[in-house]
Amino acid sequence: MLERSLRLPNLSREKINTLTARVRDRINLTESQTRLDENVAELEKIRTKIGVFKDFYVNIKKGWGKIKQRVVGYVVWAPPIGVGVAPHQYTRDLCVVELYKDRFMHLMGNVLSLGAVLVMSHQMR
Repeated sequence: MLERSLRLPNLSREKINTLTARVRDRINLTESQTRLDENVAELEKIRTKIGVFKDFYVNIKKGWGKIKQRVVGYVVWAPPIGVGVAPHQYTRDLCVVELYKDRFMHLMGNVLSLGAVLVMSHQMR
């Protein structure tokens, strides 16, 4: 039976229910069974992905949910905004930020990893 808590599209439920009825009633049995198996397999893939994203959401919410948890550093230098800066008349707006090391424990060179959960979600693709 399908879990209604996953909020899967009604179309998927209806399709599986229709194909299940066709198999039960032996209507075009071979094709109906094949299509039912394909839809059930696809549904399982979707359920697995939903679980991975729910876990990822919980992890991110736990570590970054509160406003104080989102502060990653502070500005140490910021020159005035420059308008029409030579040679191409661009706007210059920059700053240097000193980062809090404890917020970036998973930093790997030019890549920022949010932890094992993100790595696992990439492996599921």
